[in-house]
Amino acid sequence: MIHCKKSRKDSWGPRRNGRYRILLNPARAGLALAVCFALLQSGARAEDVAATLTVAWESFWHQTGYLQAIQRWDGPVRVRFSGASVARHKDFAMRQLVEVFEAAGLPVSEATADDPAANLEVEFVSASHPLPSSEPCITNRSWRNFVIQRAKVRANEQSLWRCMLHESMHVMGFAGHPMGNTVLTYFARSDRLTDIDRLLLKTIYSRDVEPGMSPFAVLSVVAGRLIAAAGADTRSDVRQEATSFLRRTVREMEAFGSGSGEGPTVVLRSGKATNAGLAQGRTDIQFFLGVAYLRGHIVELDKQKALDWLAKAAAASHVGAQRLLKRLSEEQSG
Repeated sequence: MIHCKKSRKDSWGPRRNGRYRILLNPARAGLALAVCFALLQSGARAEDVAATLTVAWESFWHQTGYLQAIQRWDGPVRVRFSGASVARHKDFAMRQLVEVFEAAGLPVSEATADDPAANLEVEFVSASHPLPSSEPCITNRSWRNFVIQRAKVRANEQSLWRCMLHESMHVMGFAGHPMGNTVLTYFARSDRLTDIDRLLLKTIYSRDVEPGMSPFAVLSVVAGRLIAAAGADTRSDVRQEATSFLRRTVREMEAFGSGSGEGPTVVLRSGKATNAGLAQGRTDIQFFLGVAYLRGHIVELDKQKALDWLAKAAAASHVGAQRLLKRLSEEQSG
């Protein structure tokens, strides 16, 4: 479970970095970077790629119904432990955090109780005053310009063993609860990171991704890494399946953004979706589609479609869309 807070200084806005336009052919030699996971080795099937991309896509969706731009830390994290029986639970919680941070390539260390540099707190909640059974563990994050500034995990003592790794992924910036093979899922618990979890962490914390990046752009980066990691005998099939998935996702999101379709099934099944969250999700999708057509994320560049989608989002009071339309107008008149 995760709750997020956005700084007033934040605004949705597109990125101009050309590498966001990478679709399925990333150029960096490091893209294979420990991505040769079991799912793409020894004759992996193309449908494994669709399953992996589904998990990636669903991981960007907040359970209340909206799609989240990329949030992540940009420096070392210092952890302070508090609450009930710290001595008994601290080592376990720290091991879980270290596993996730190491997969992302980000430093993490323990802070003292009075360390002013502590930016992550893990509170162990006593069984005598537990969190609700529906939310035995919960993570809150605050950020500025999509860079995570602080985070706090609260966990019932008796639930820590099954939720700490899950919450550690939320700490790293993932909002969603995919249906598939990941510790983020609601539908099955695991006490170890999966290959897909490691792929997502390495991708989000790579130089190919920046805070505030569109989920469509990140999805294309993930697809590119899967293709780069595939063997010569499977690469064509993997490329075809990835391309098909990306195109299908755009079609589905265009239907959702236009009001004739729905968001991902996993969001509706979570039991946490709200009318307000889904309405926000529809507006955000309109904005992200506008950026996709403007920048060539997954789709071909099409300025008119970009303007149409951005206008829909702006009409629904999406600040980022309003600012982007204003800037585009100024650039055209200038």
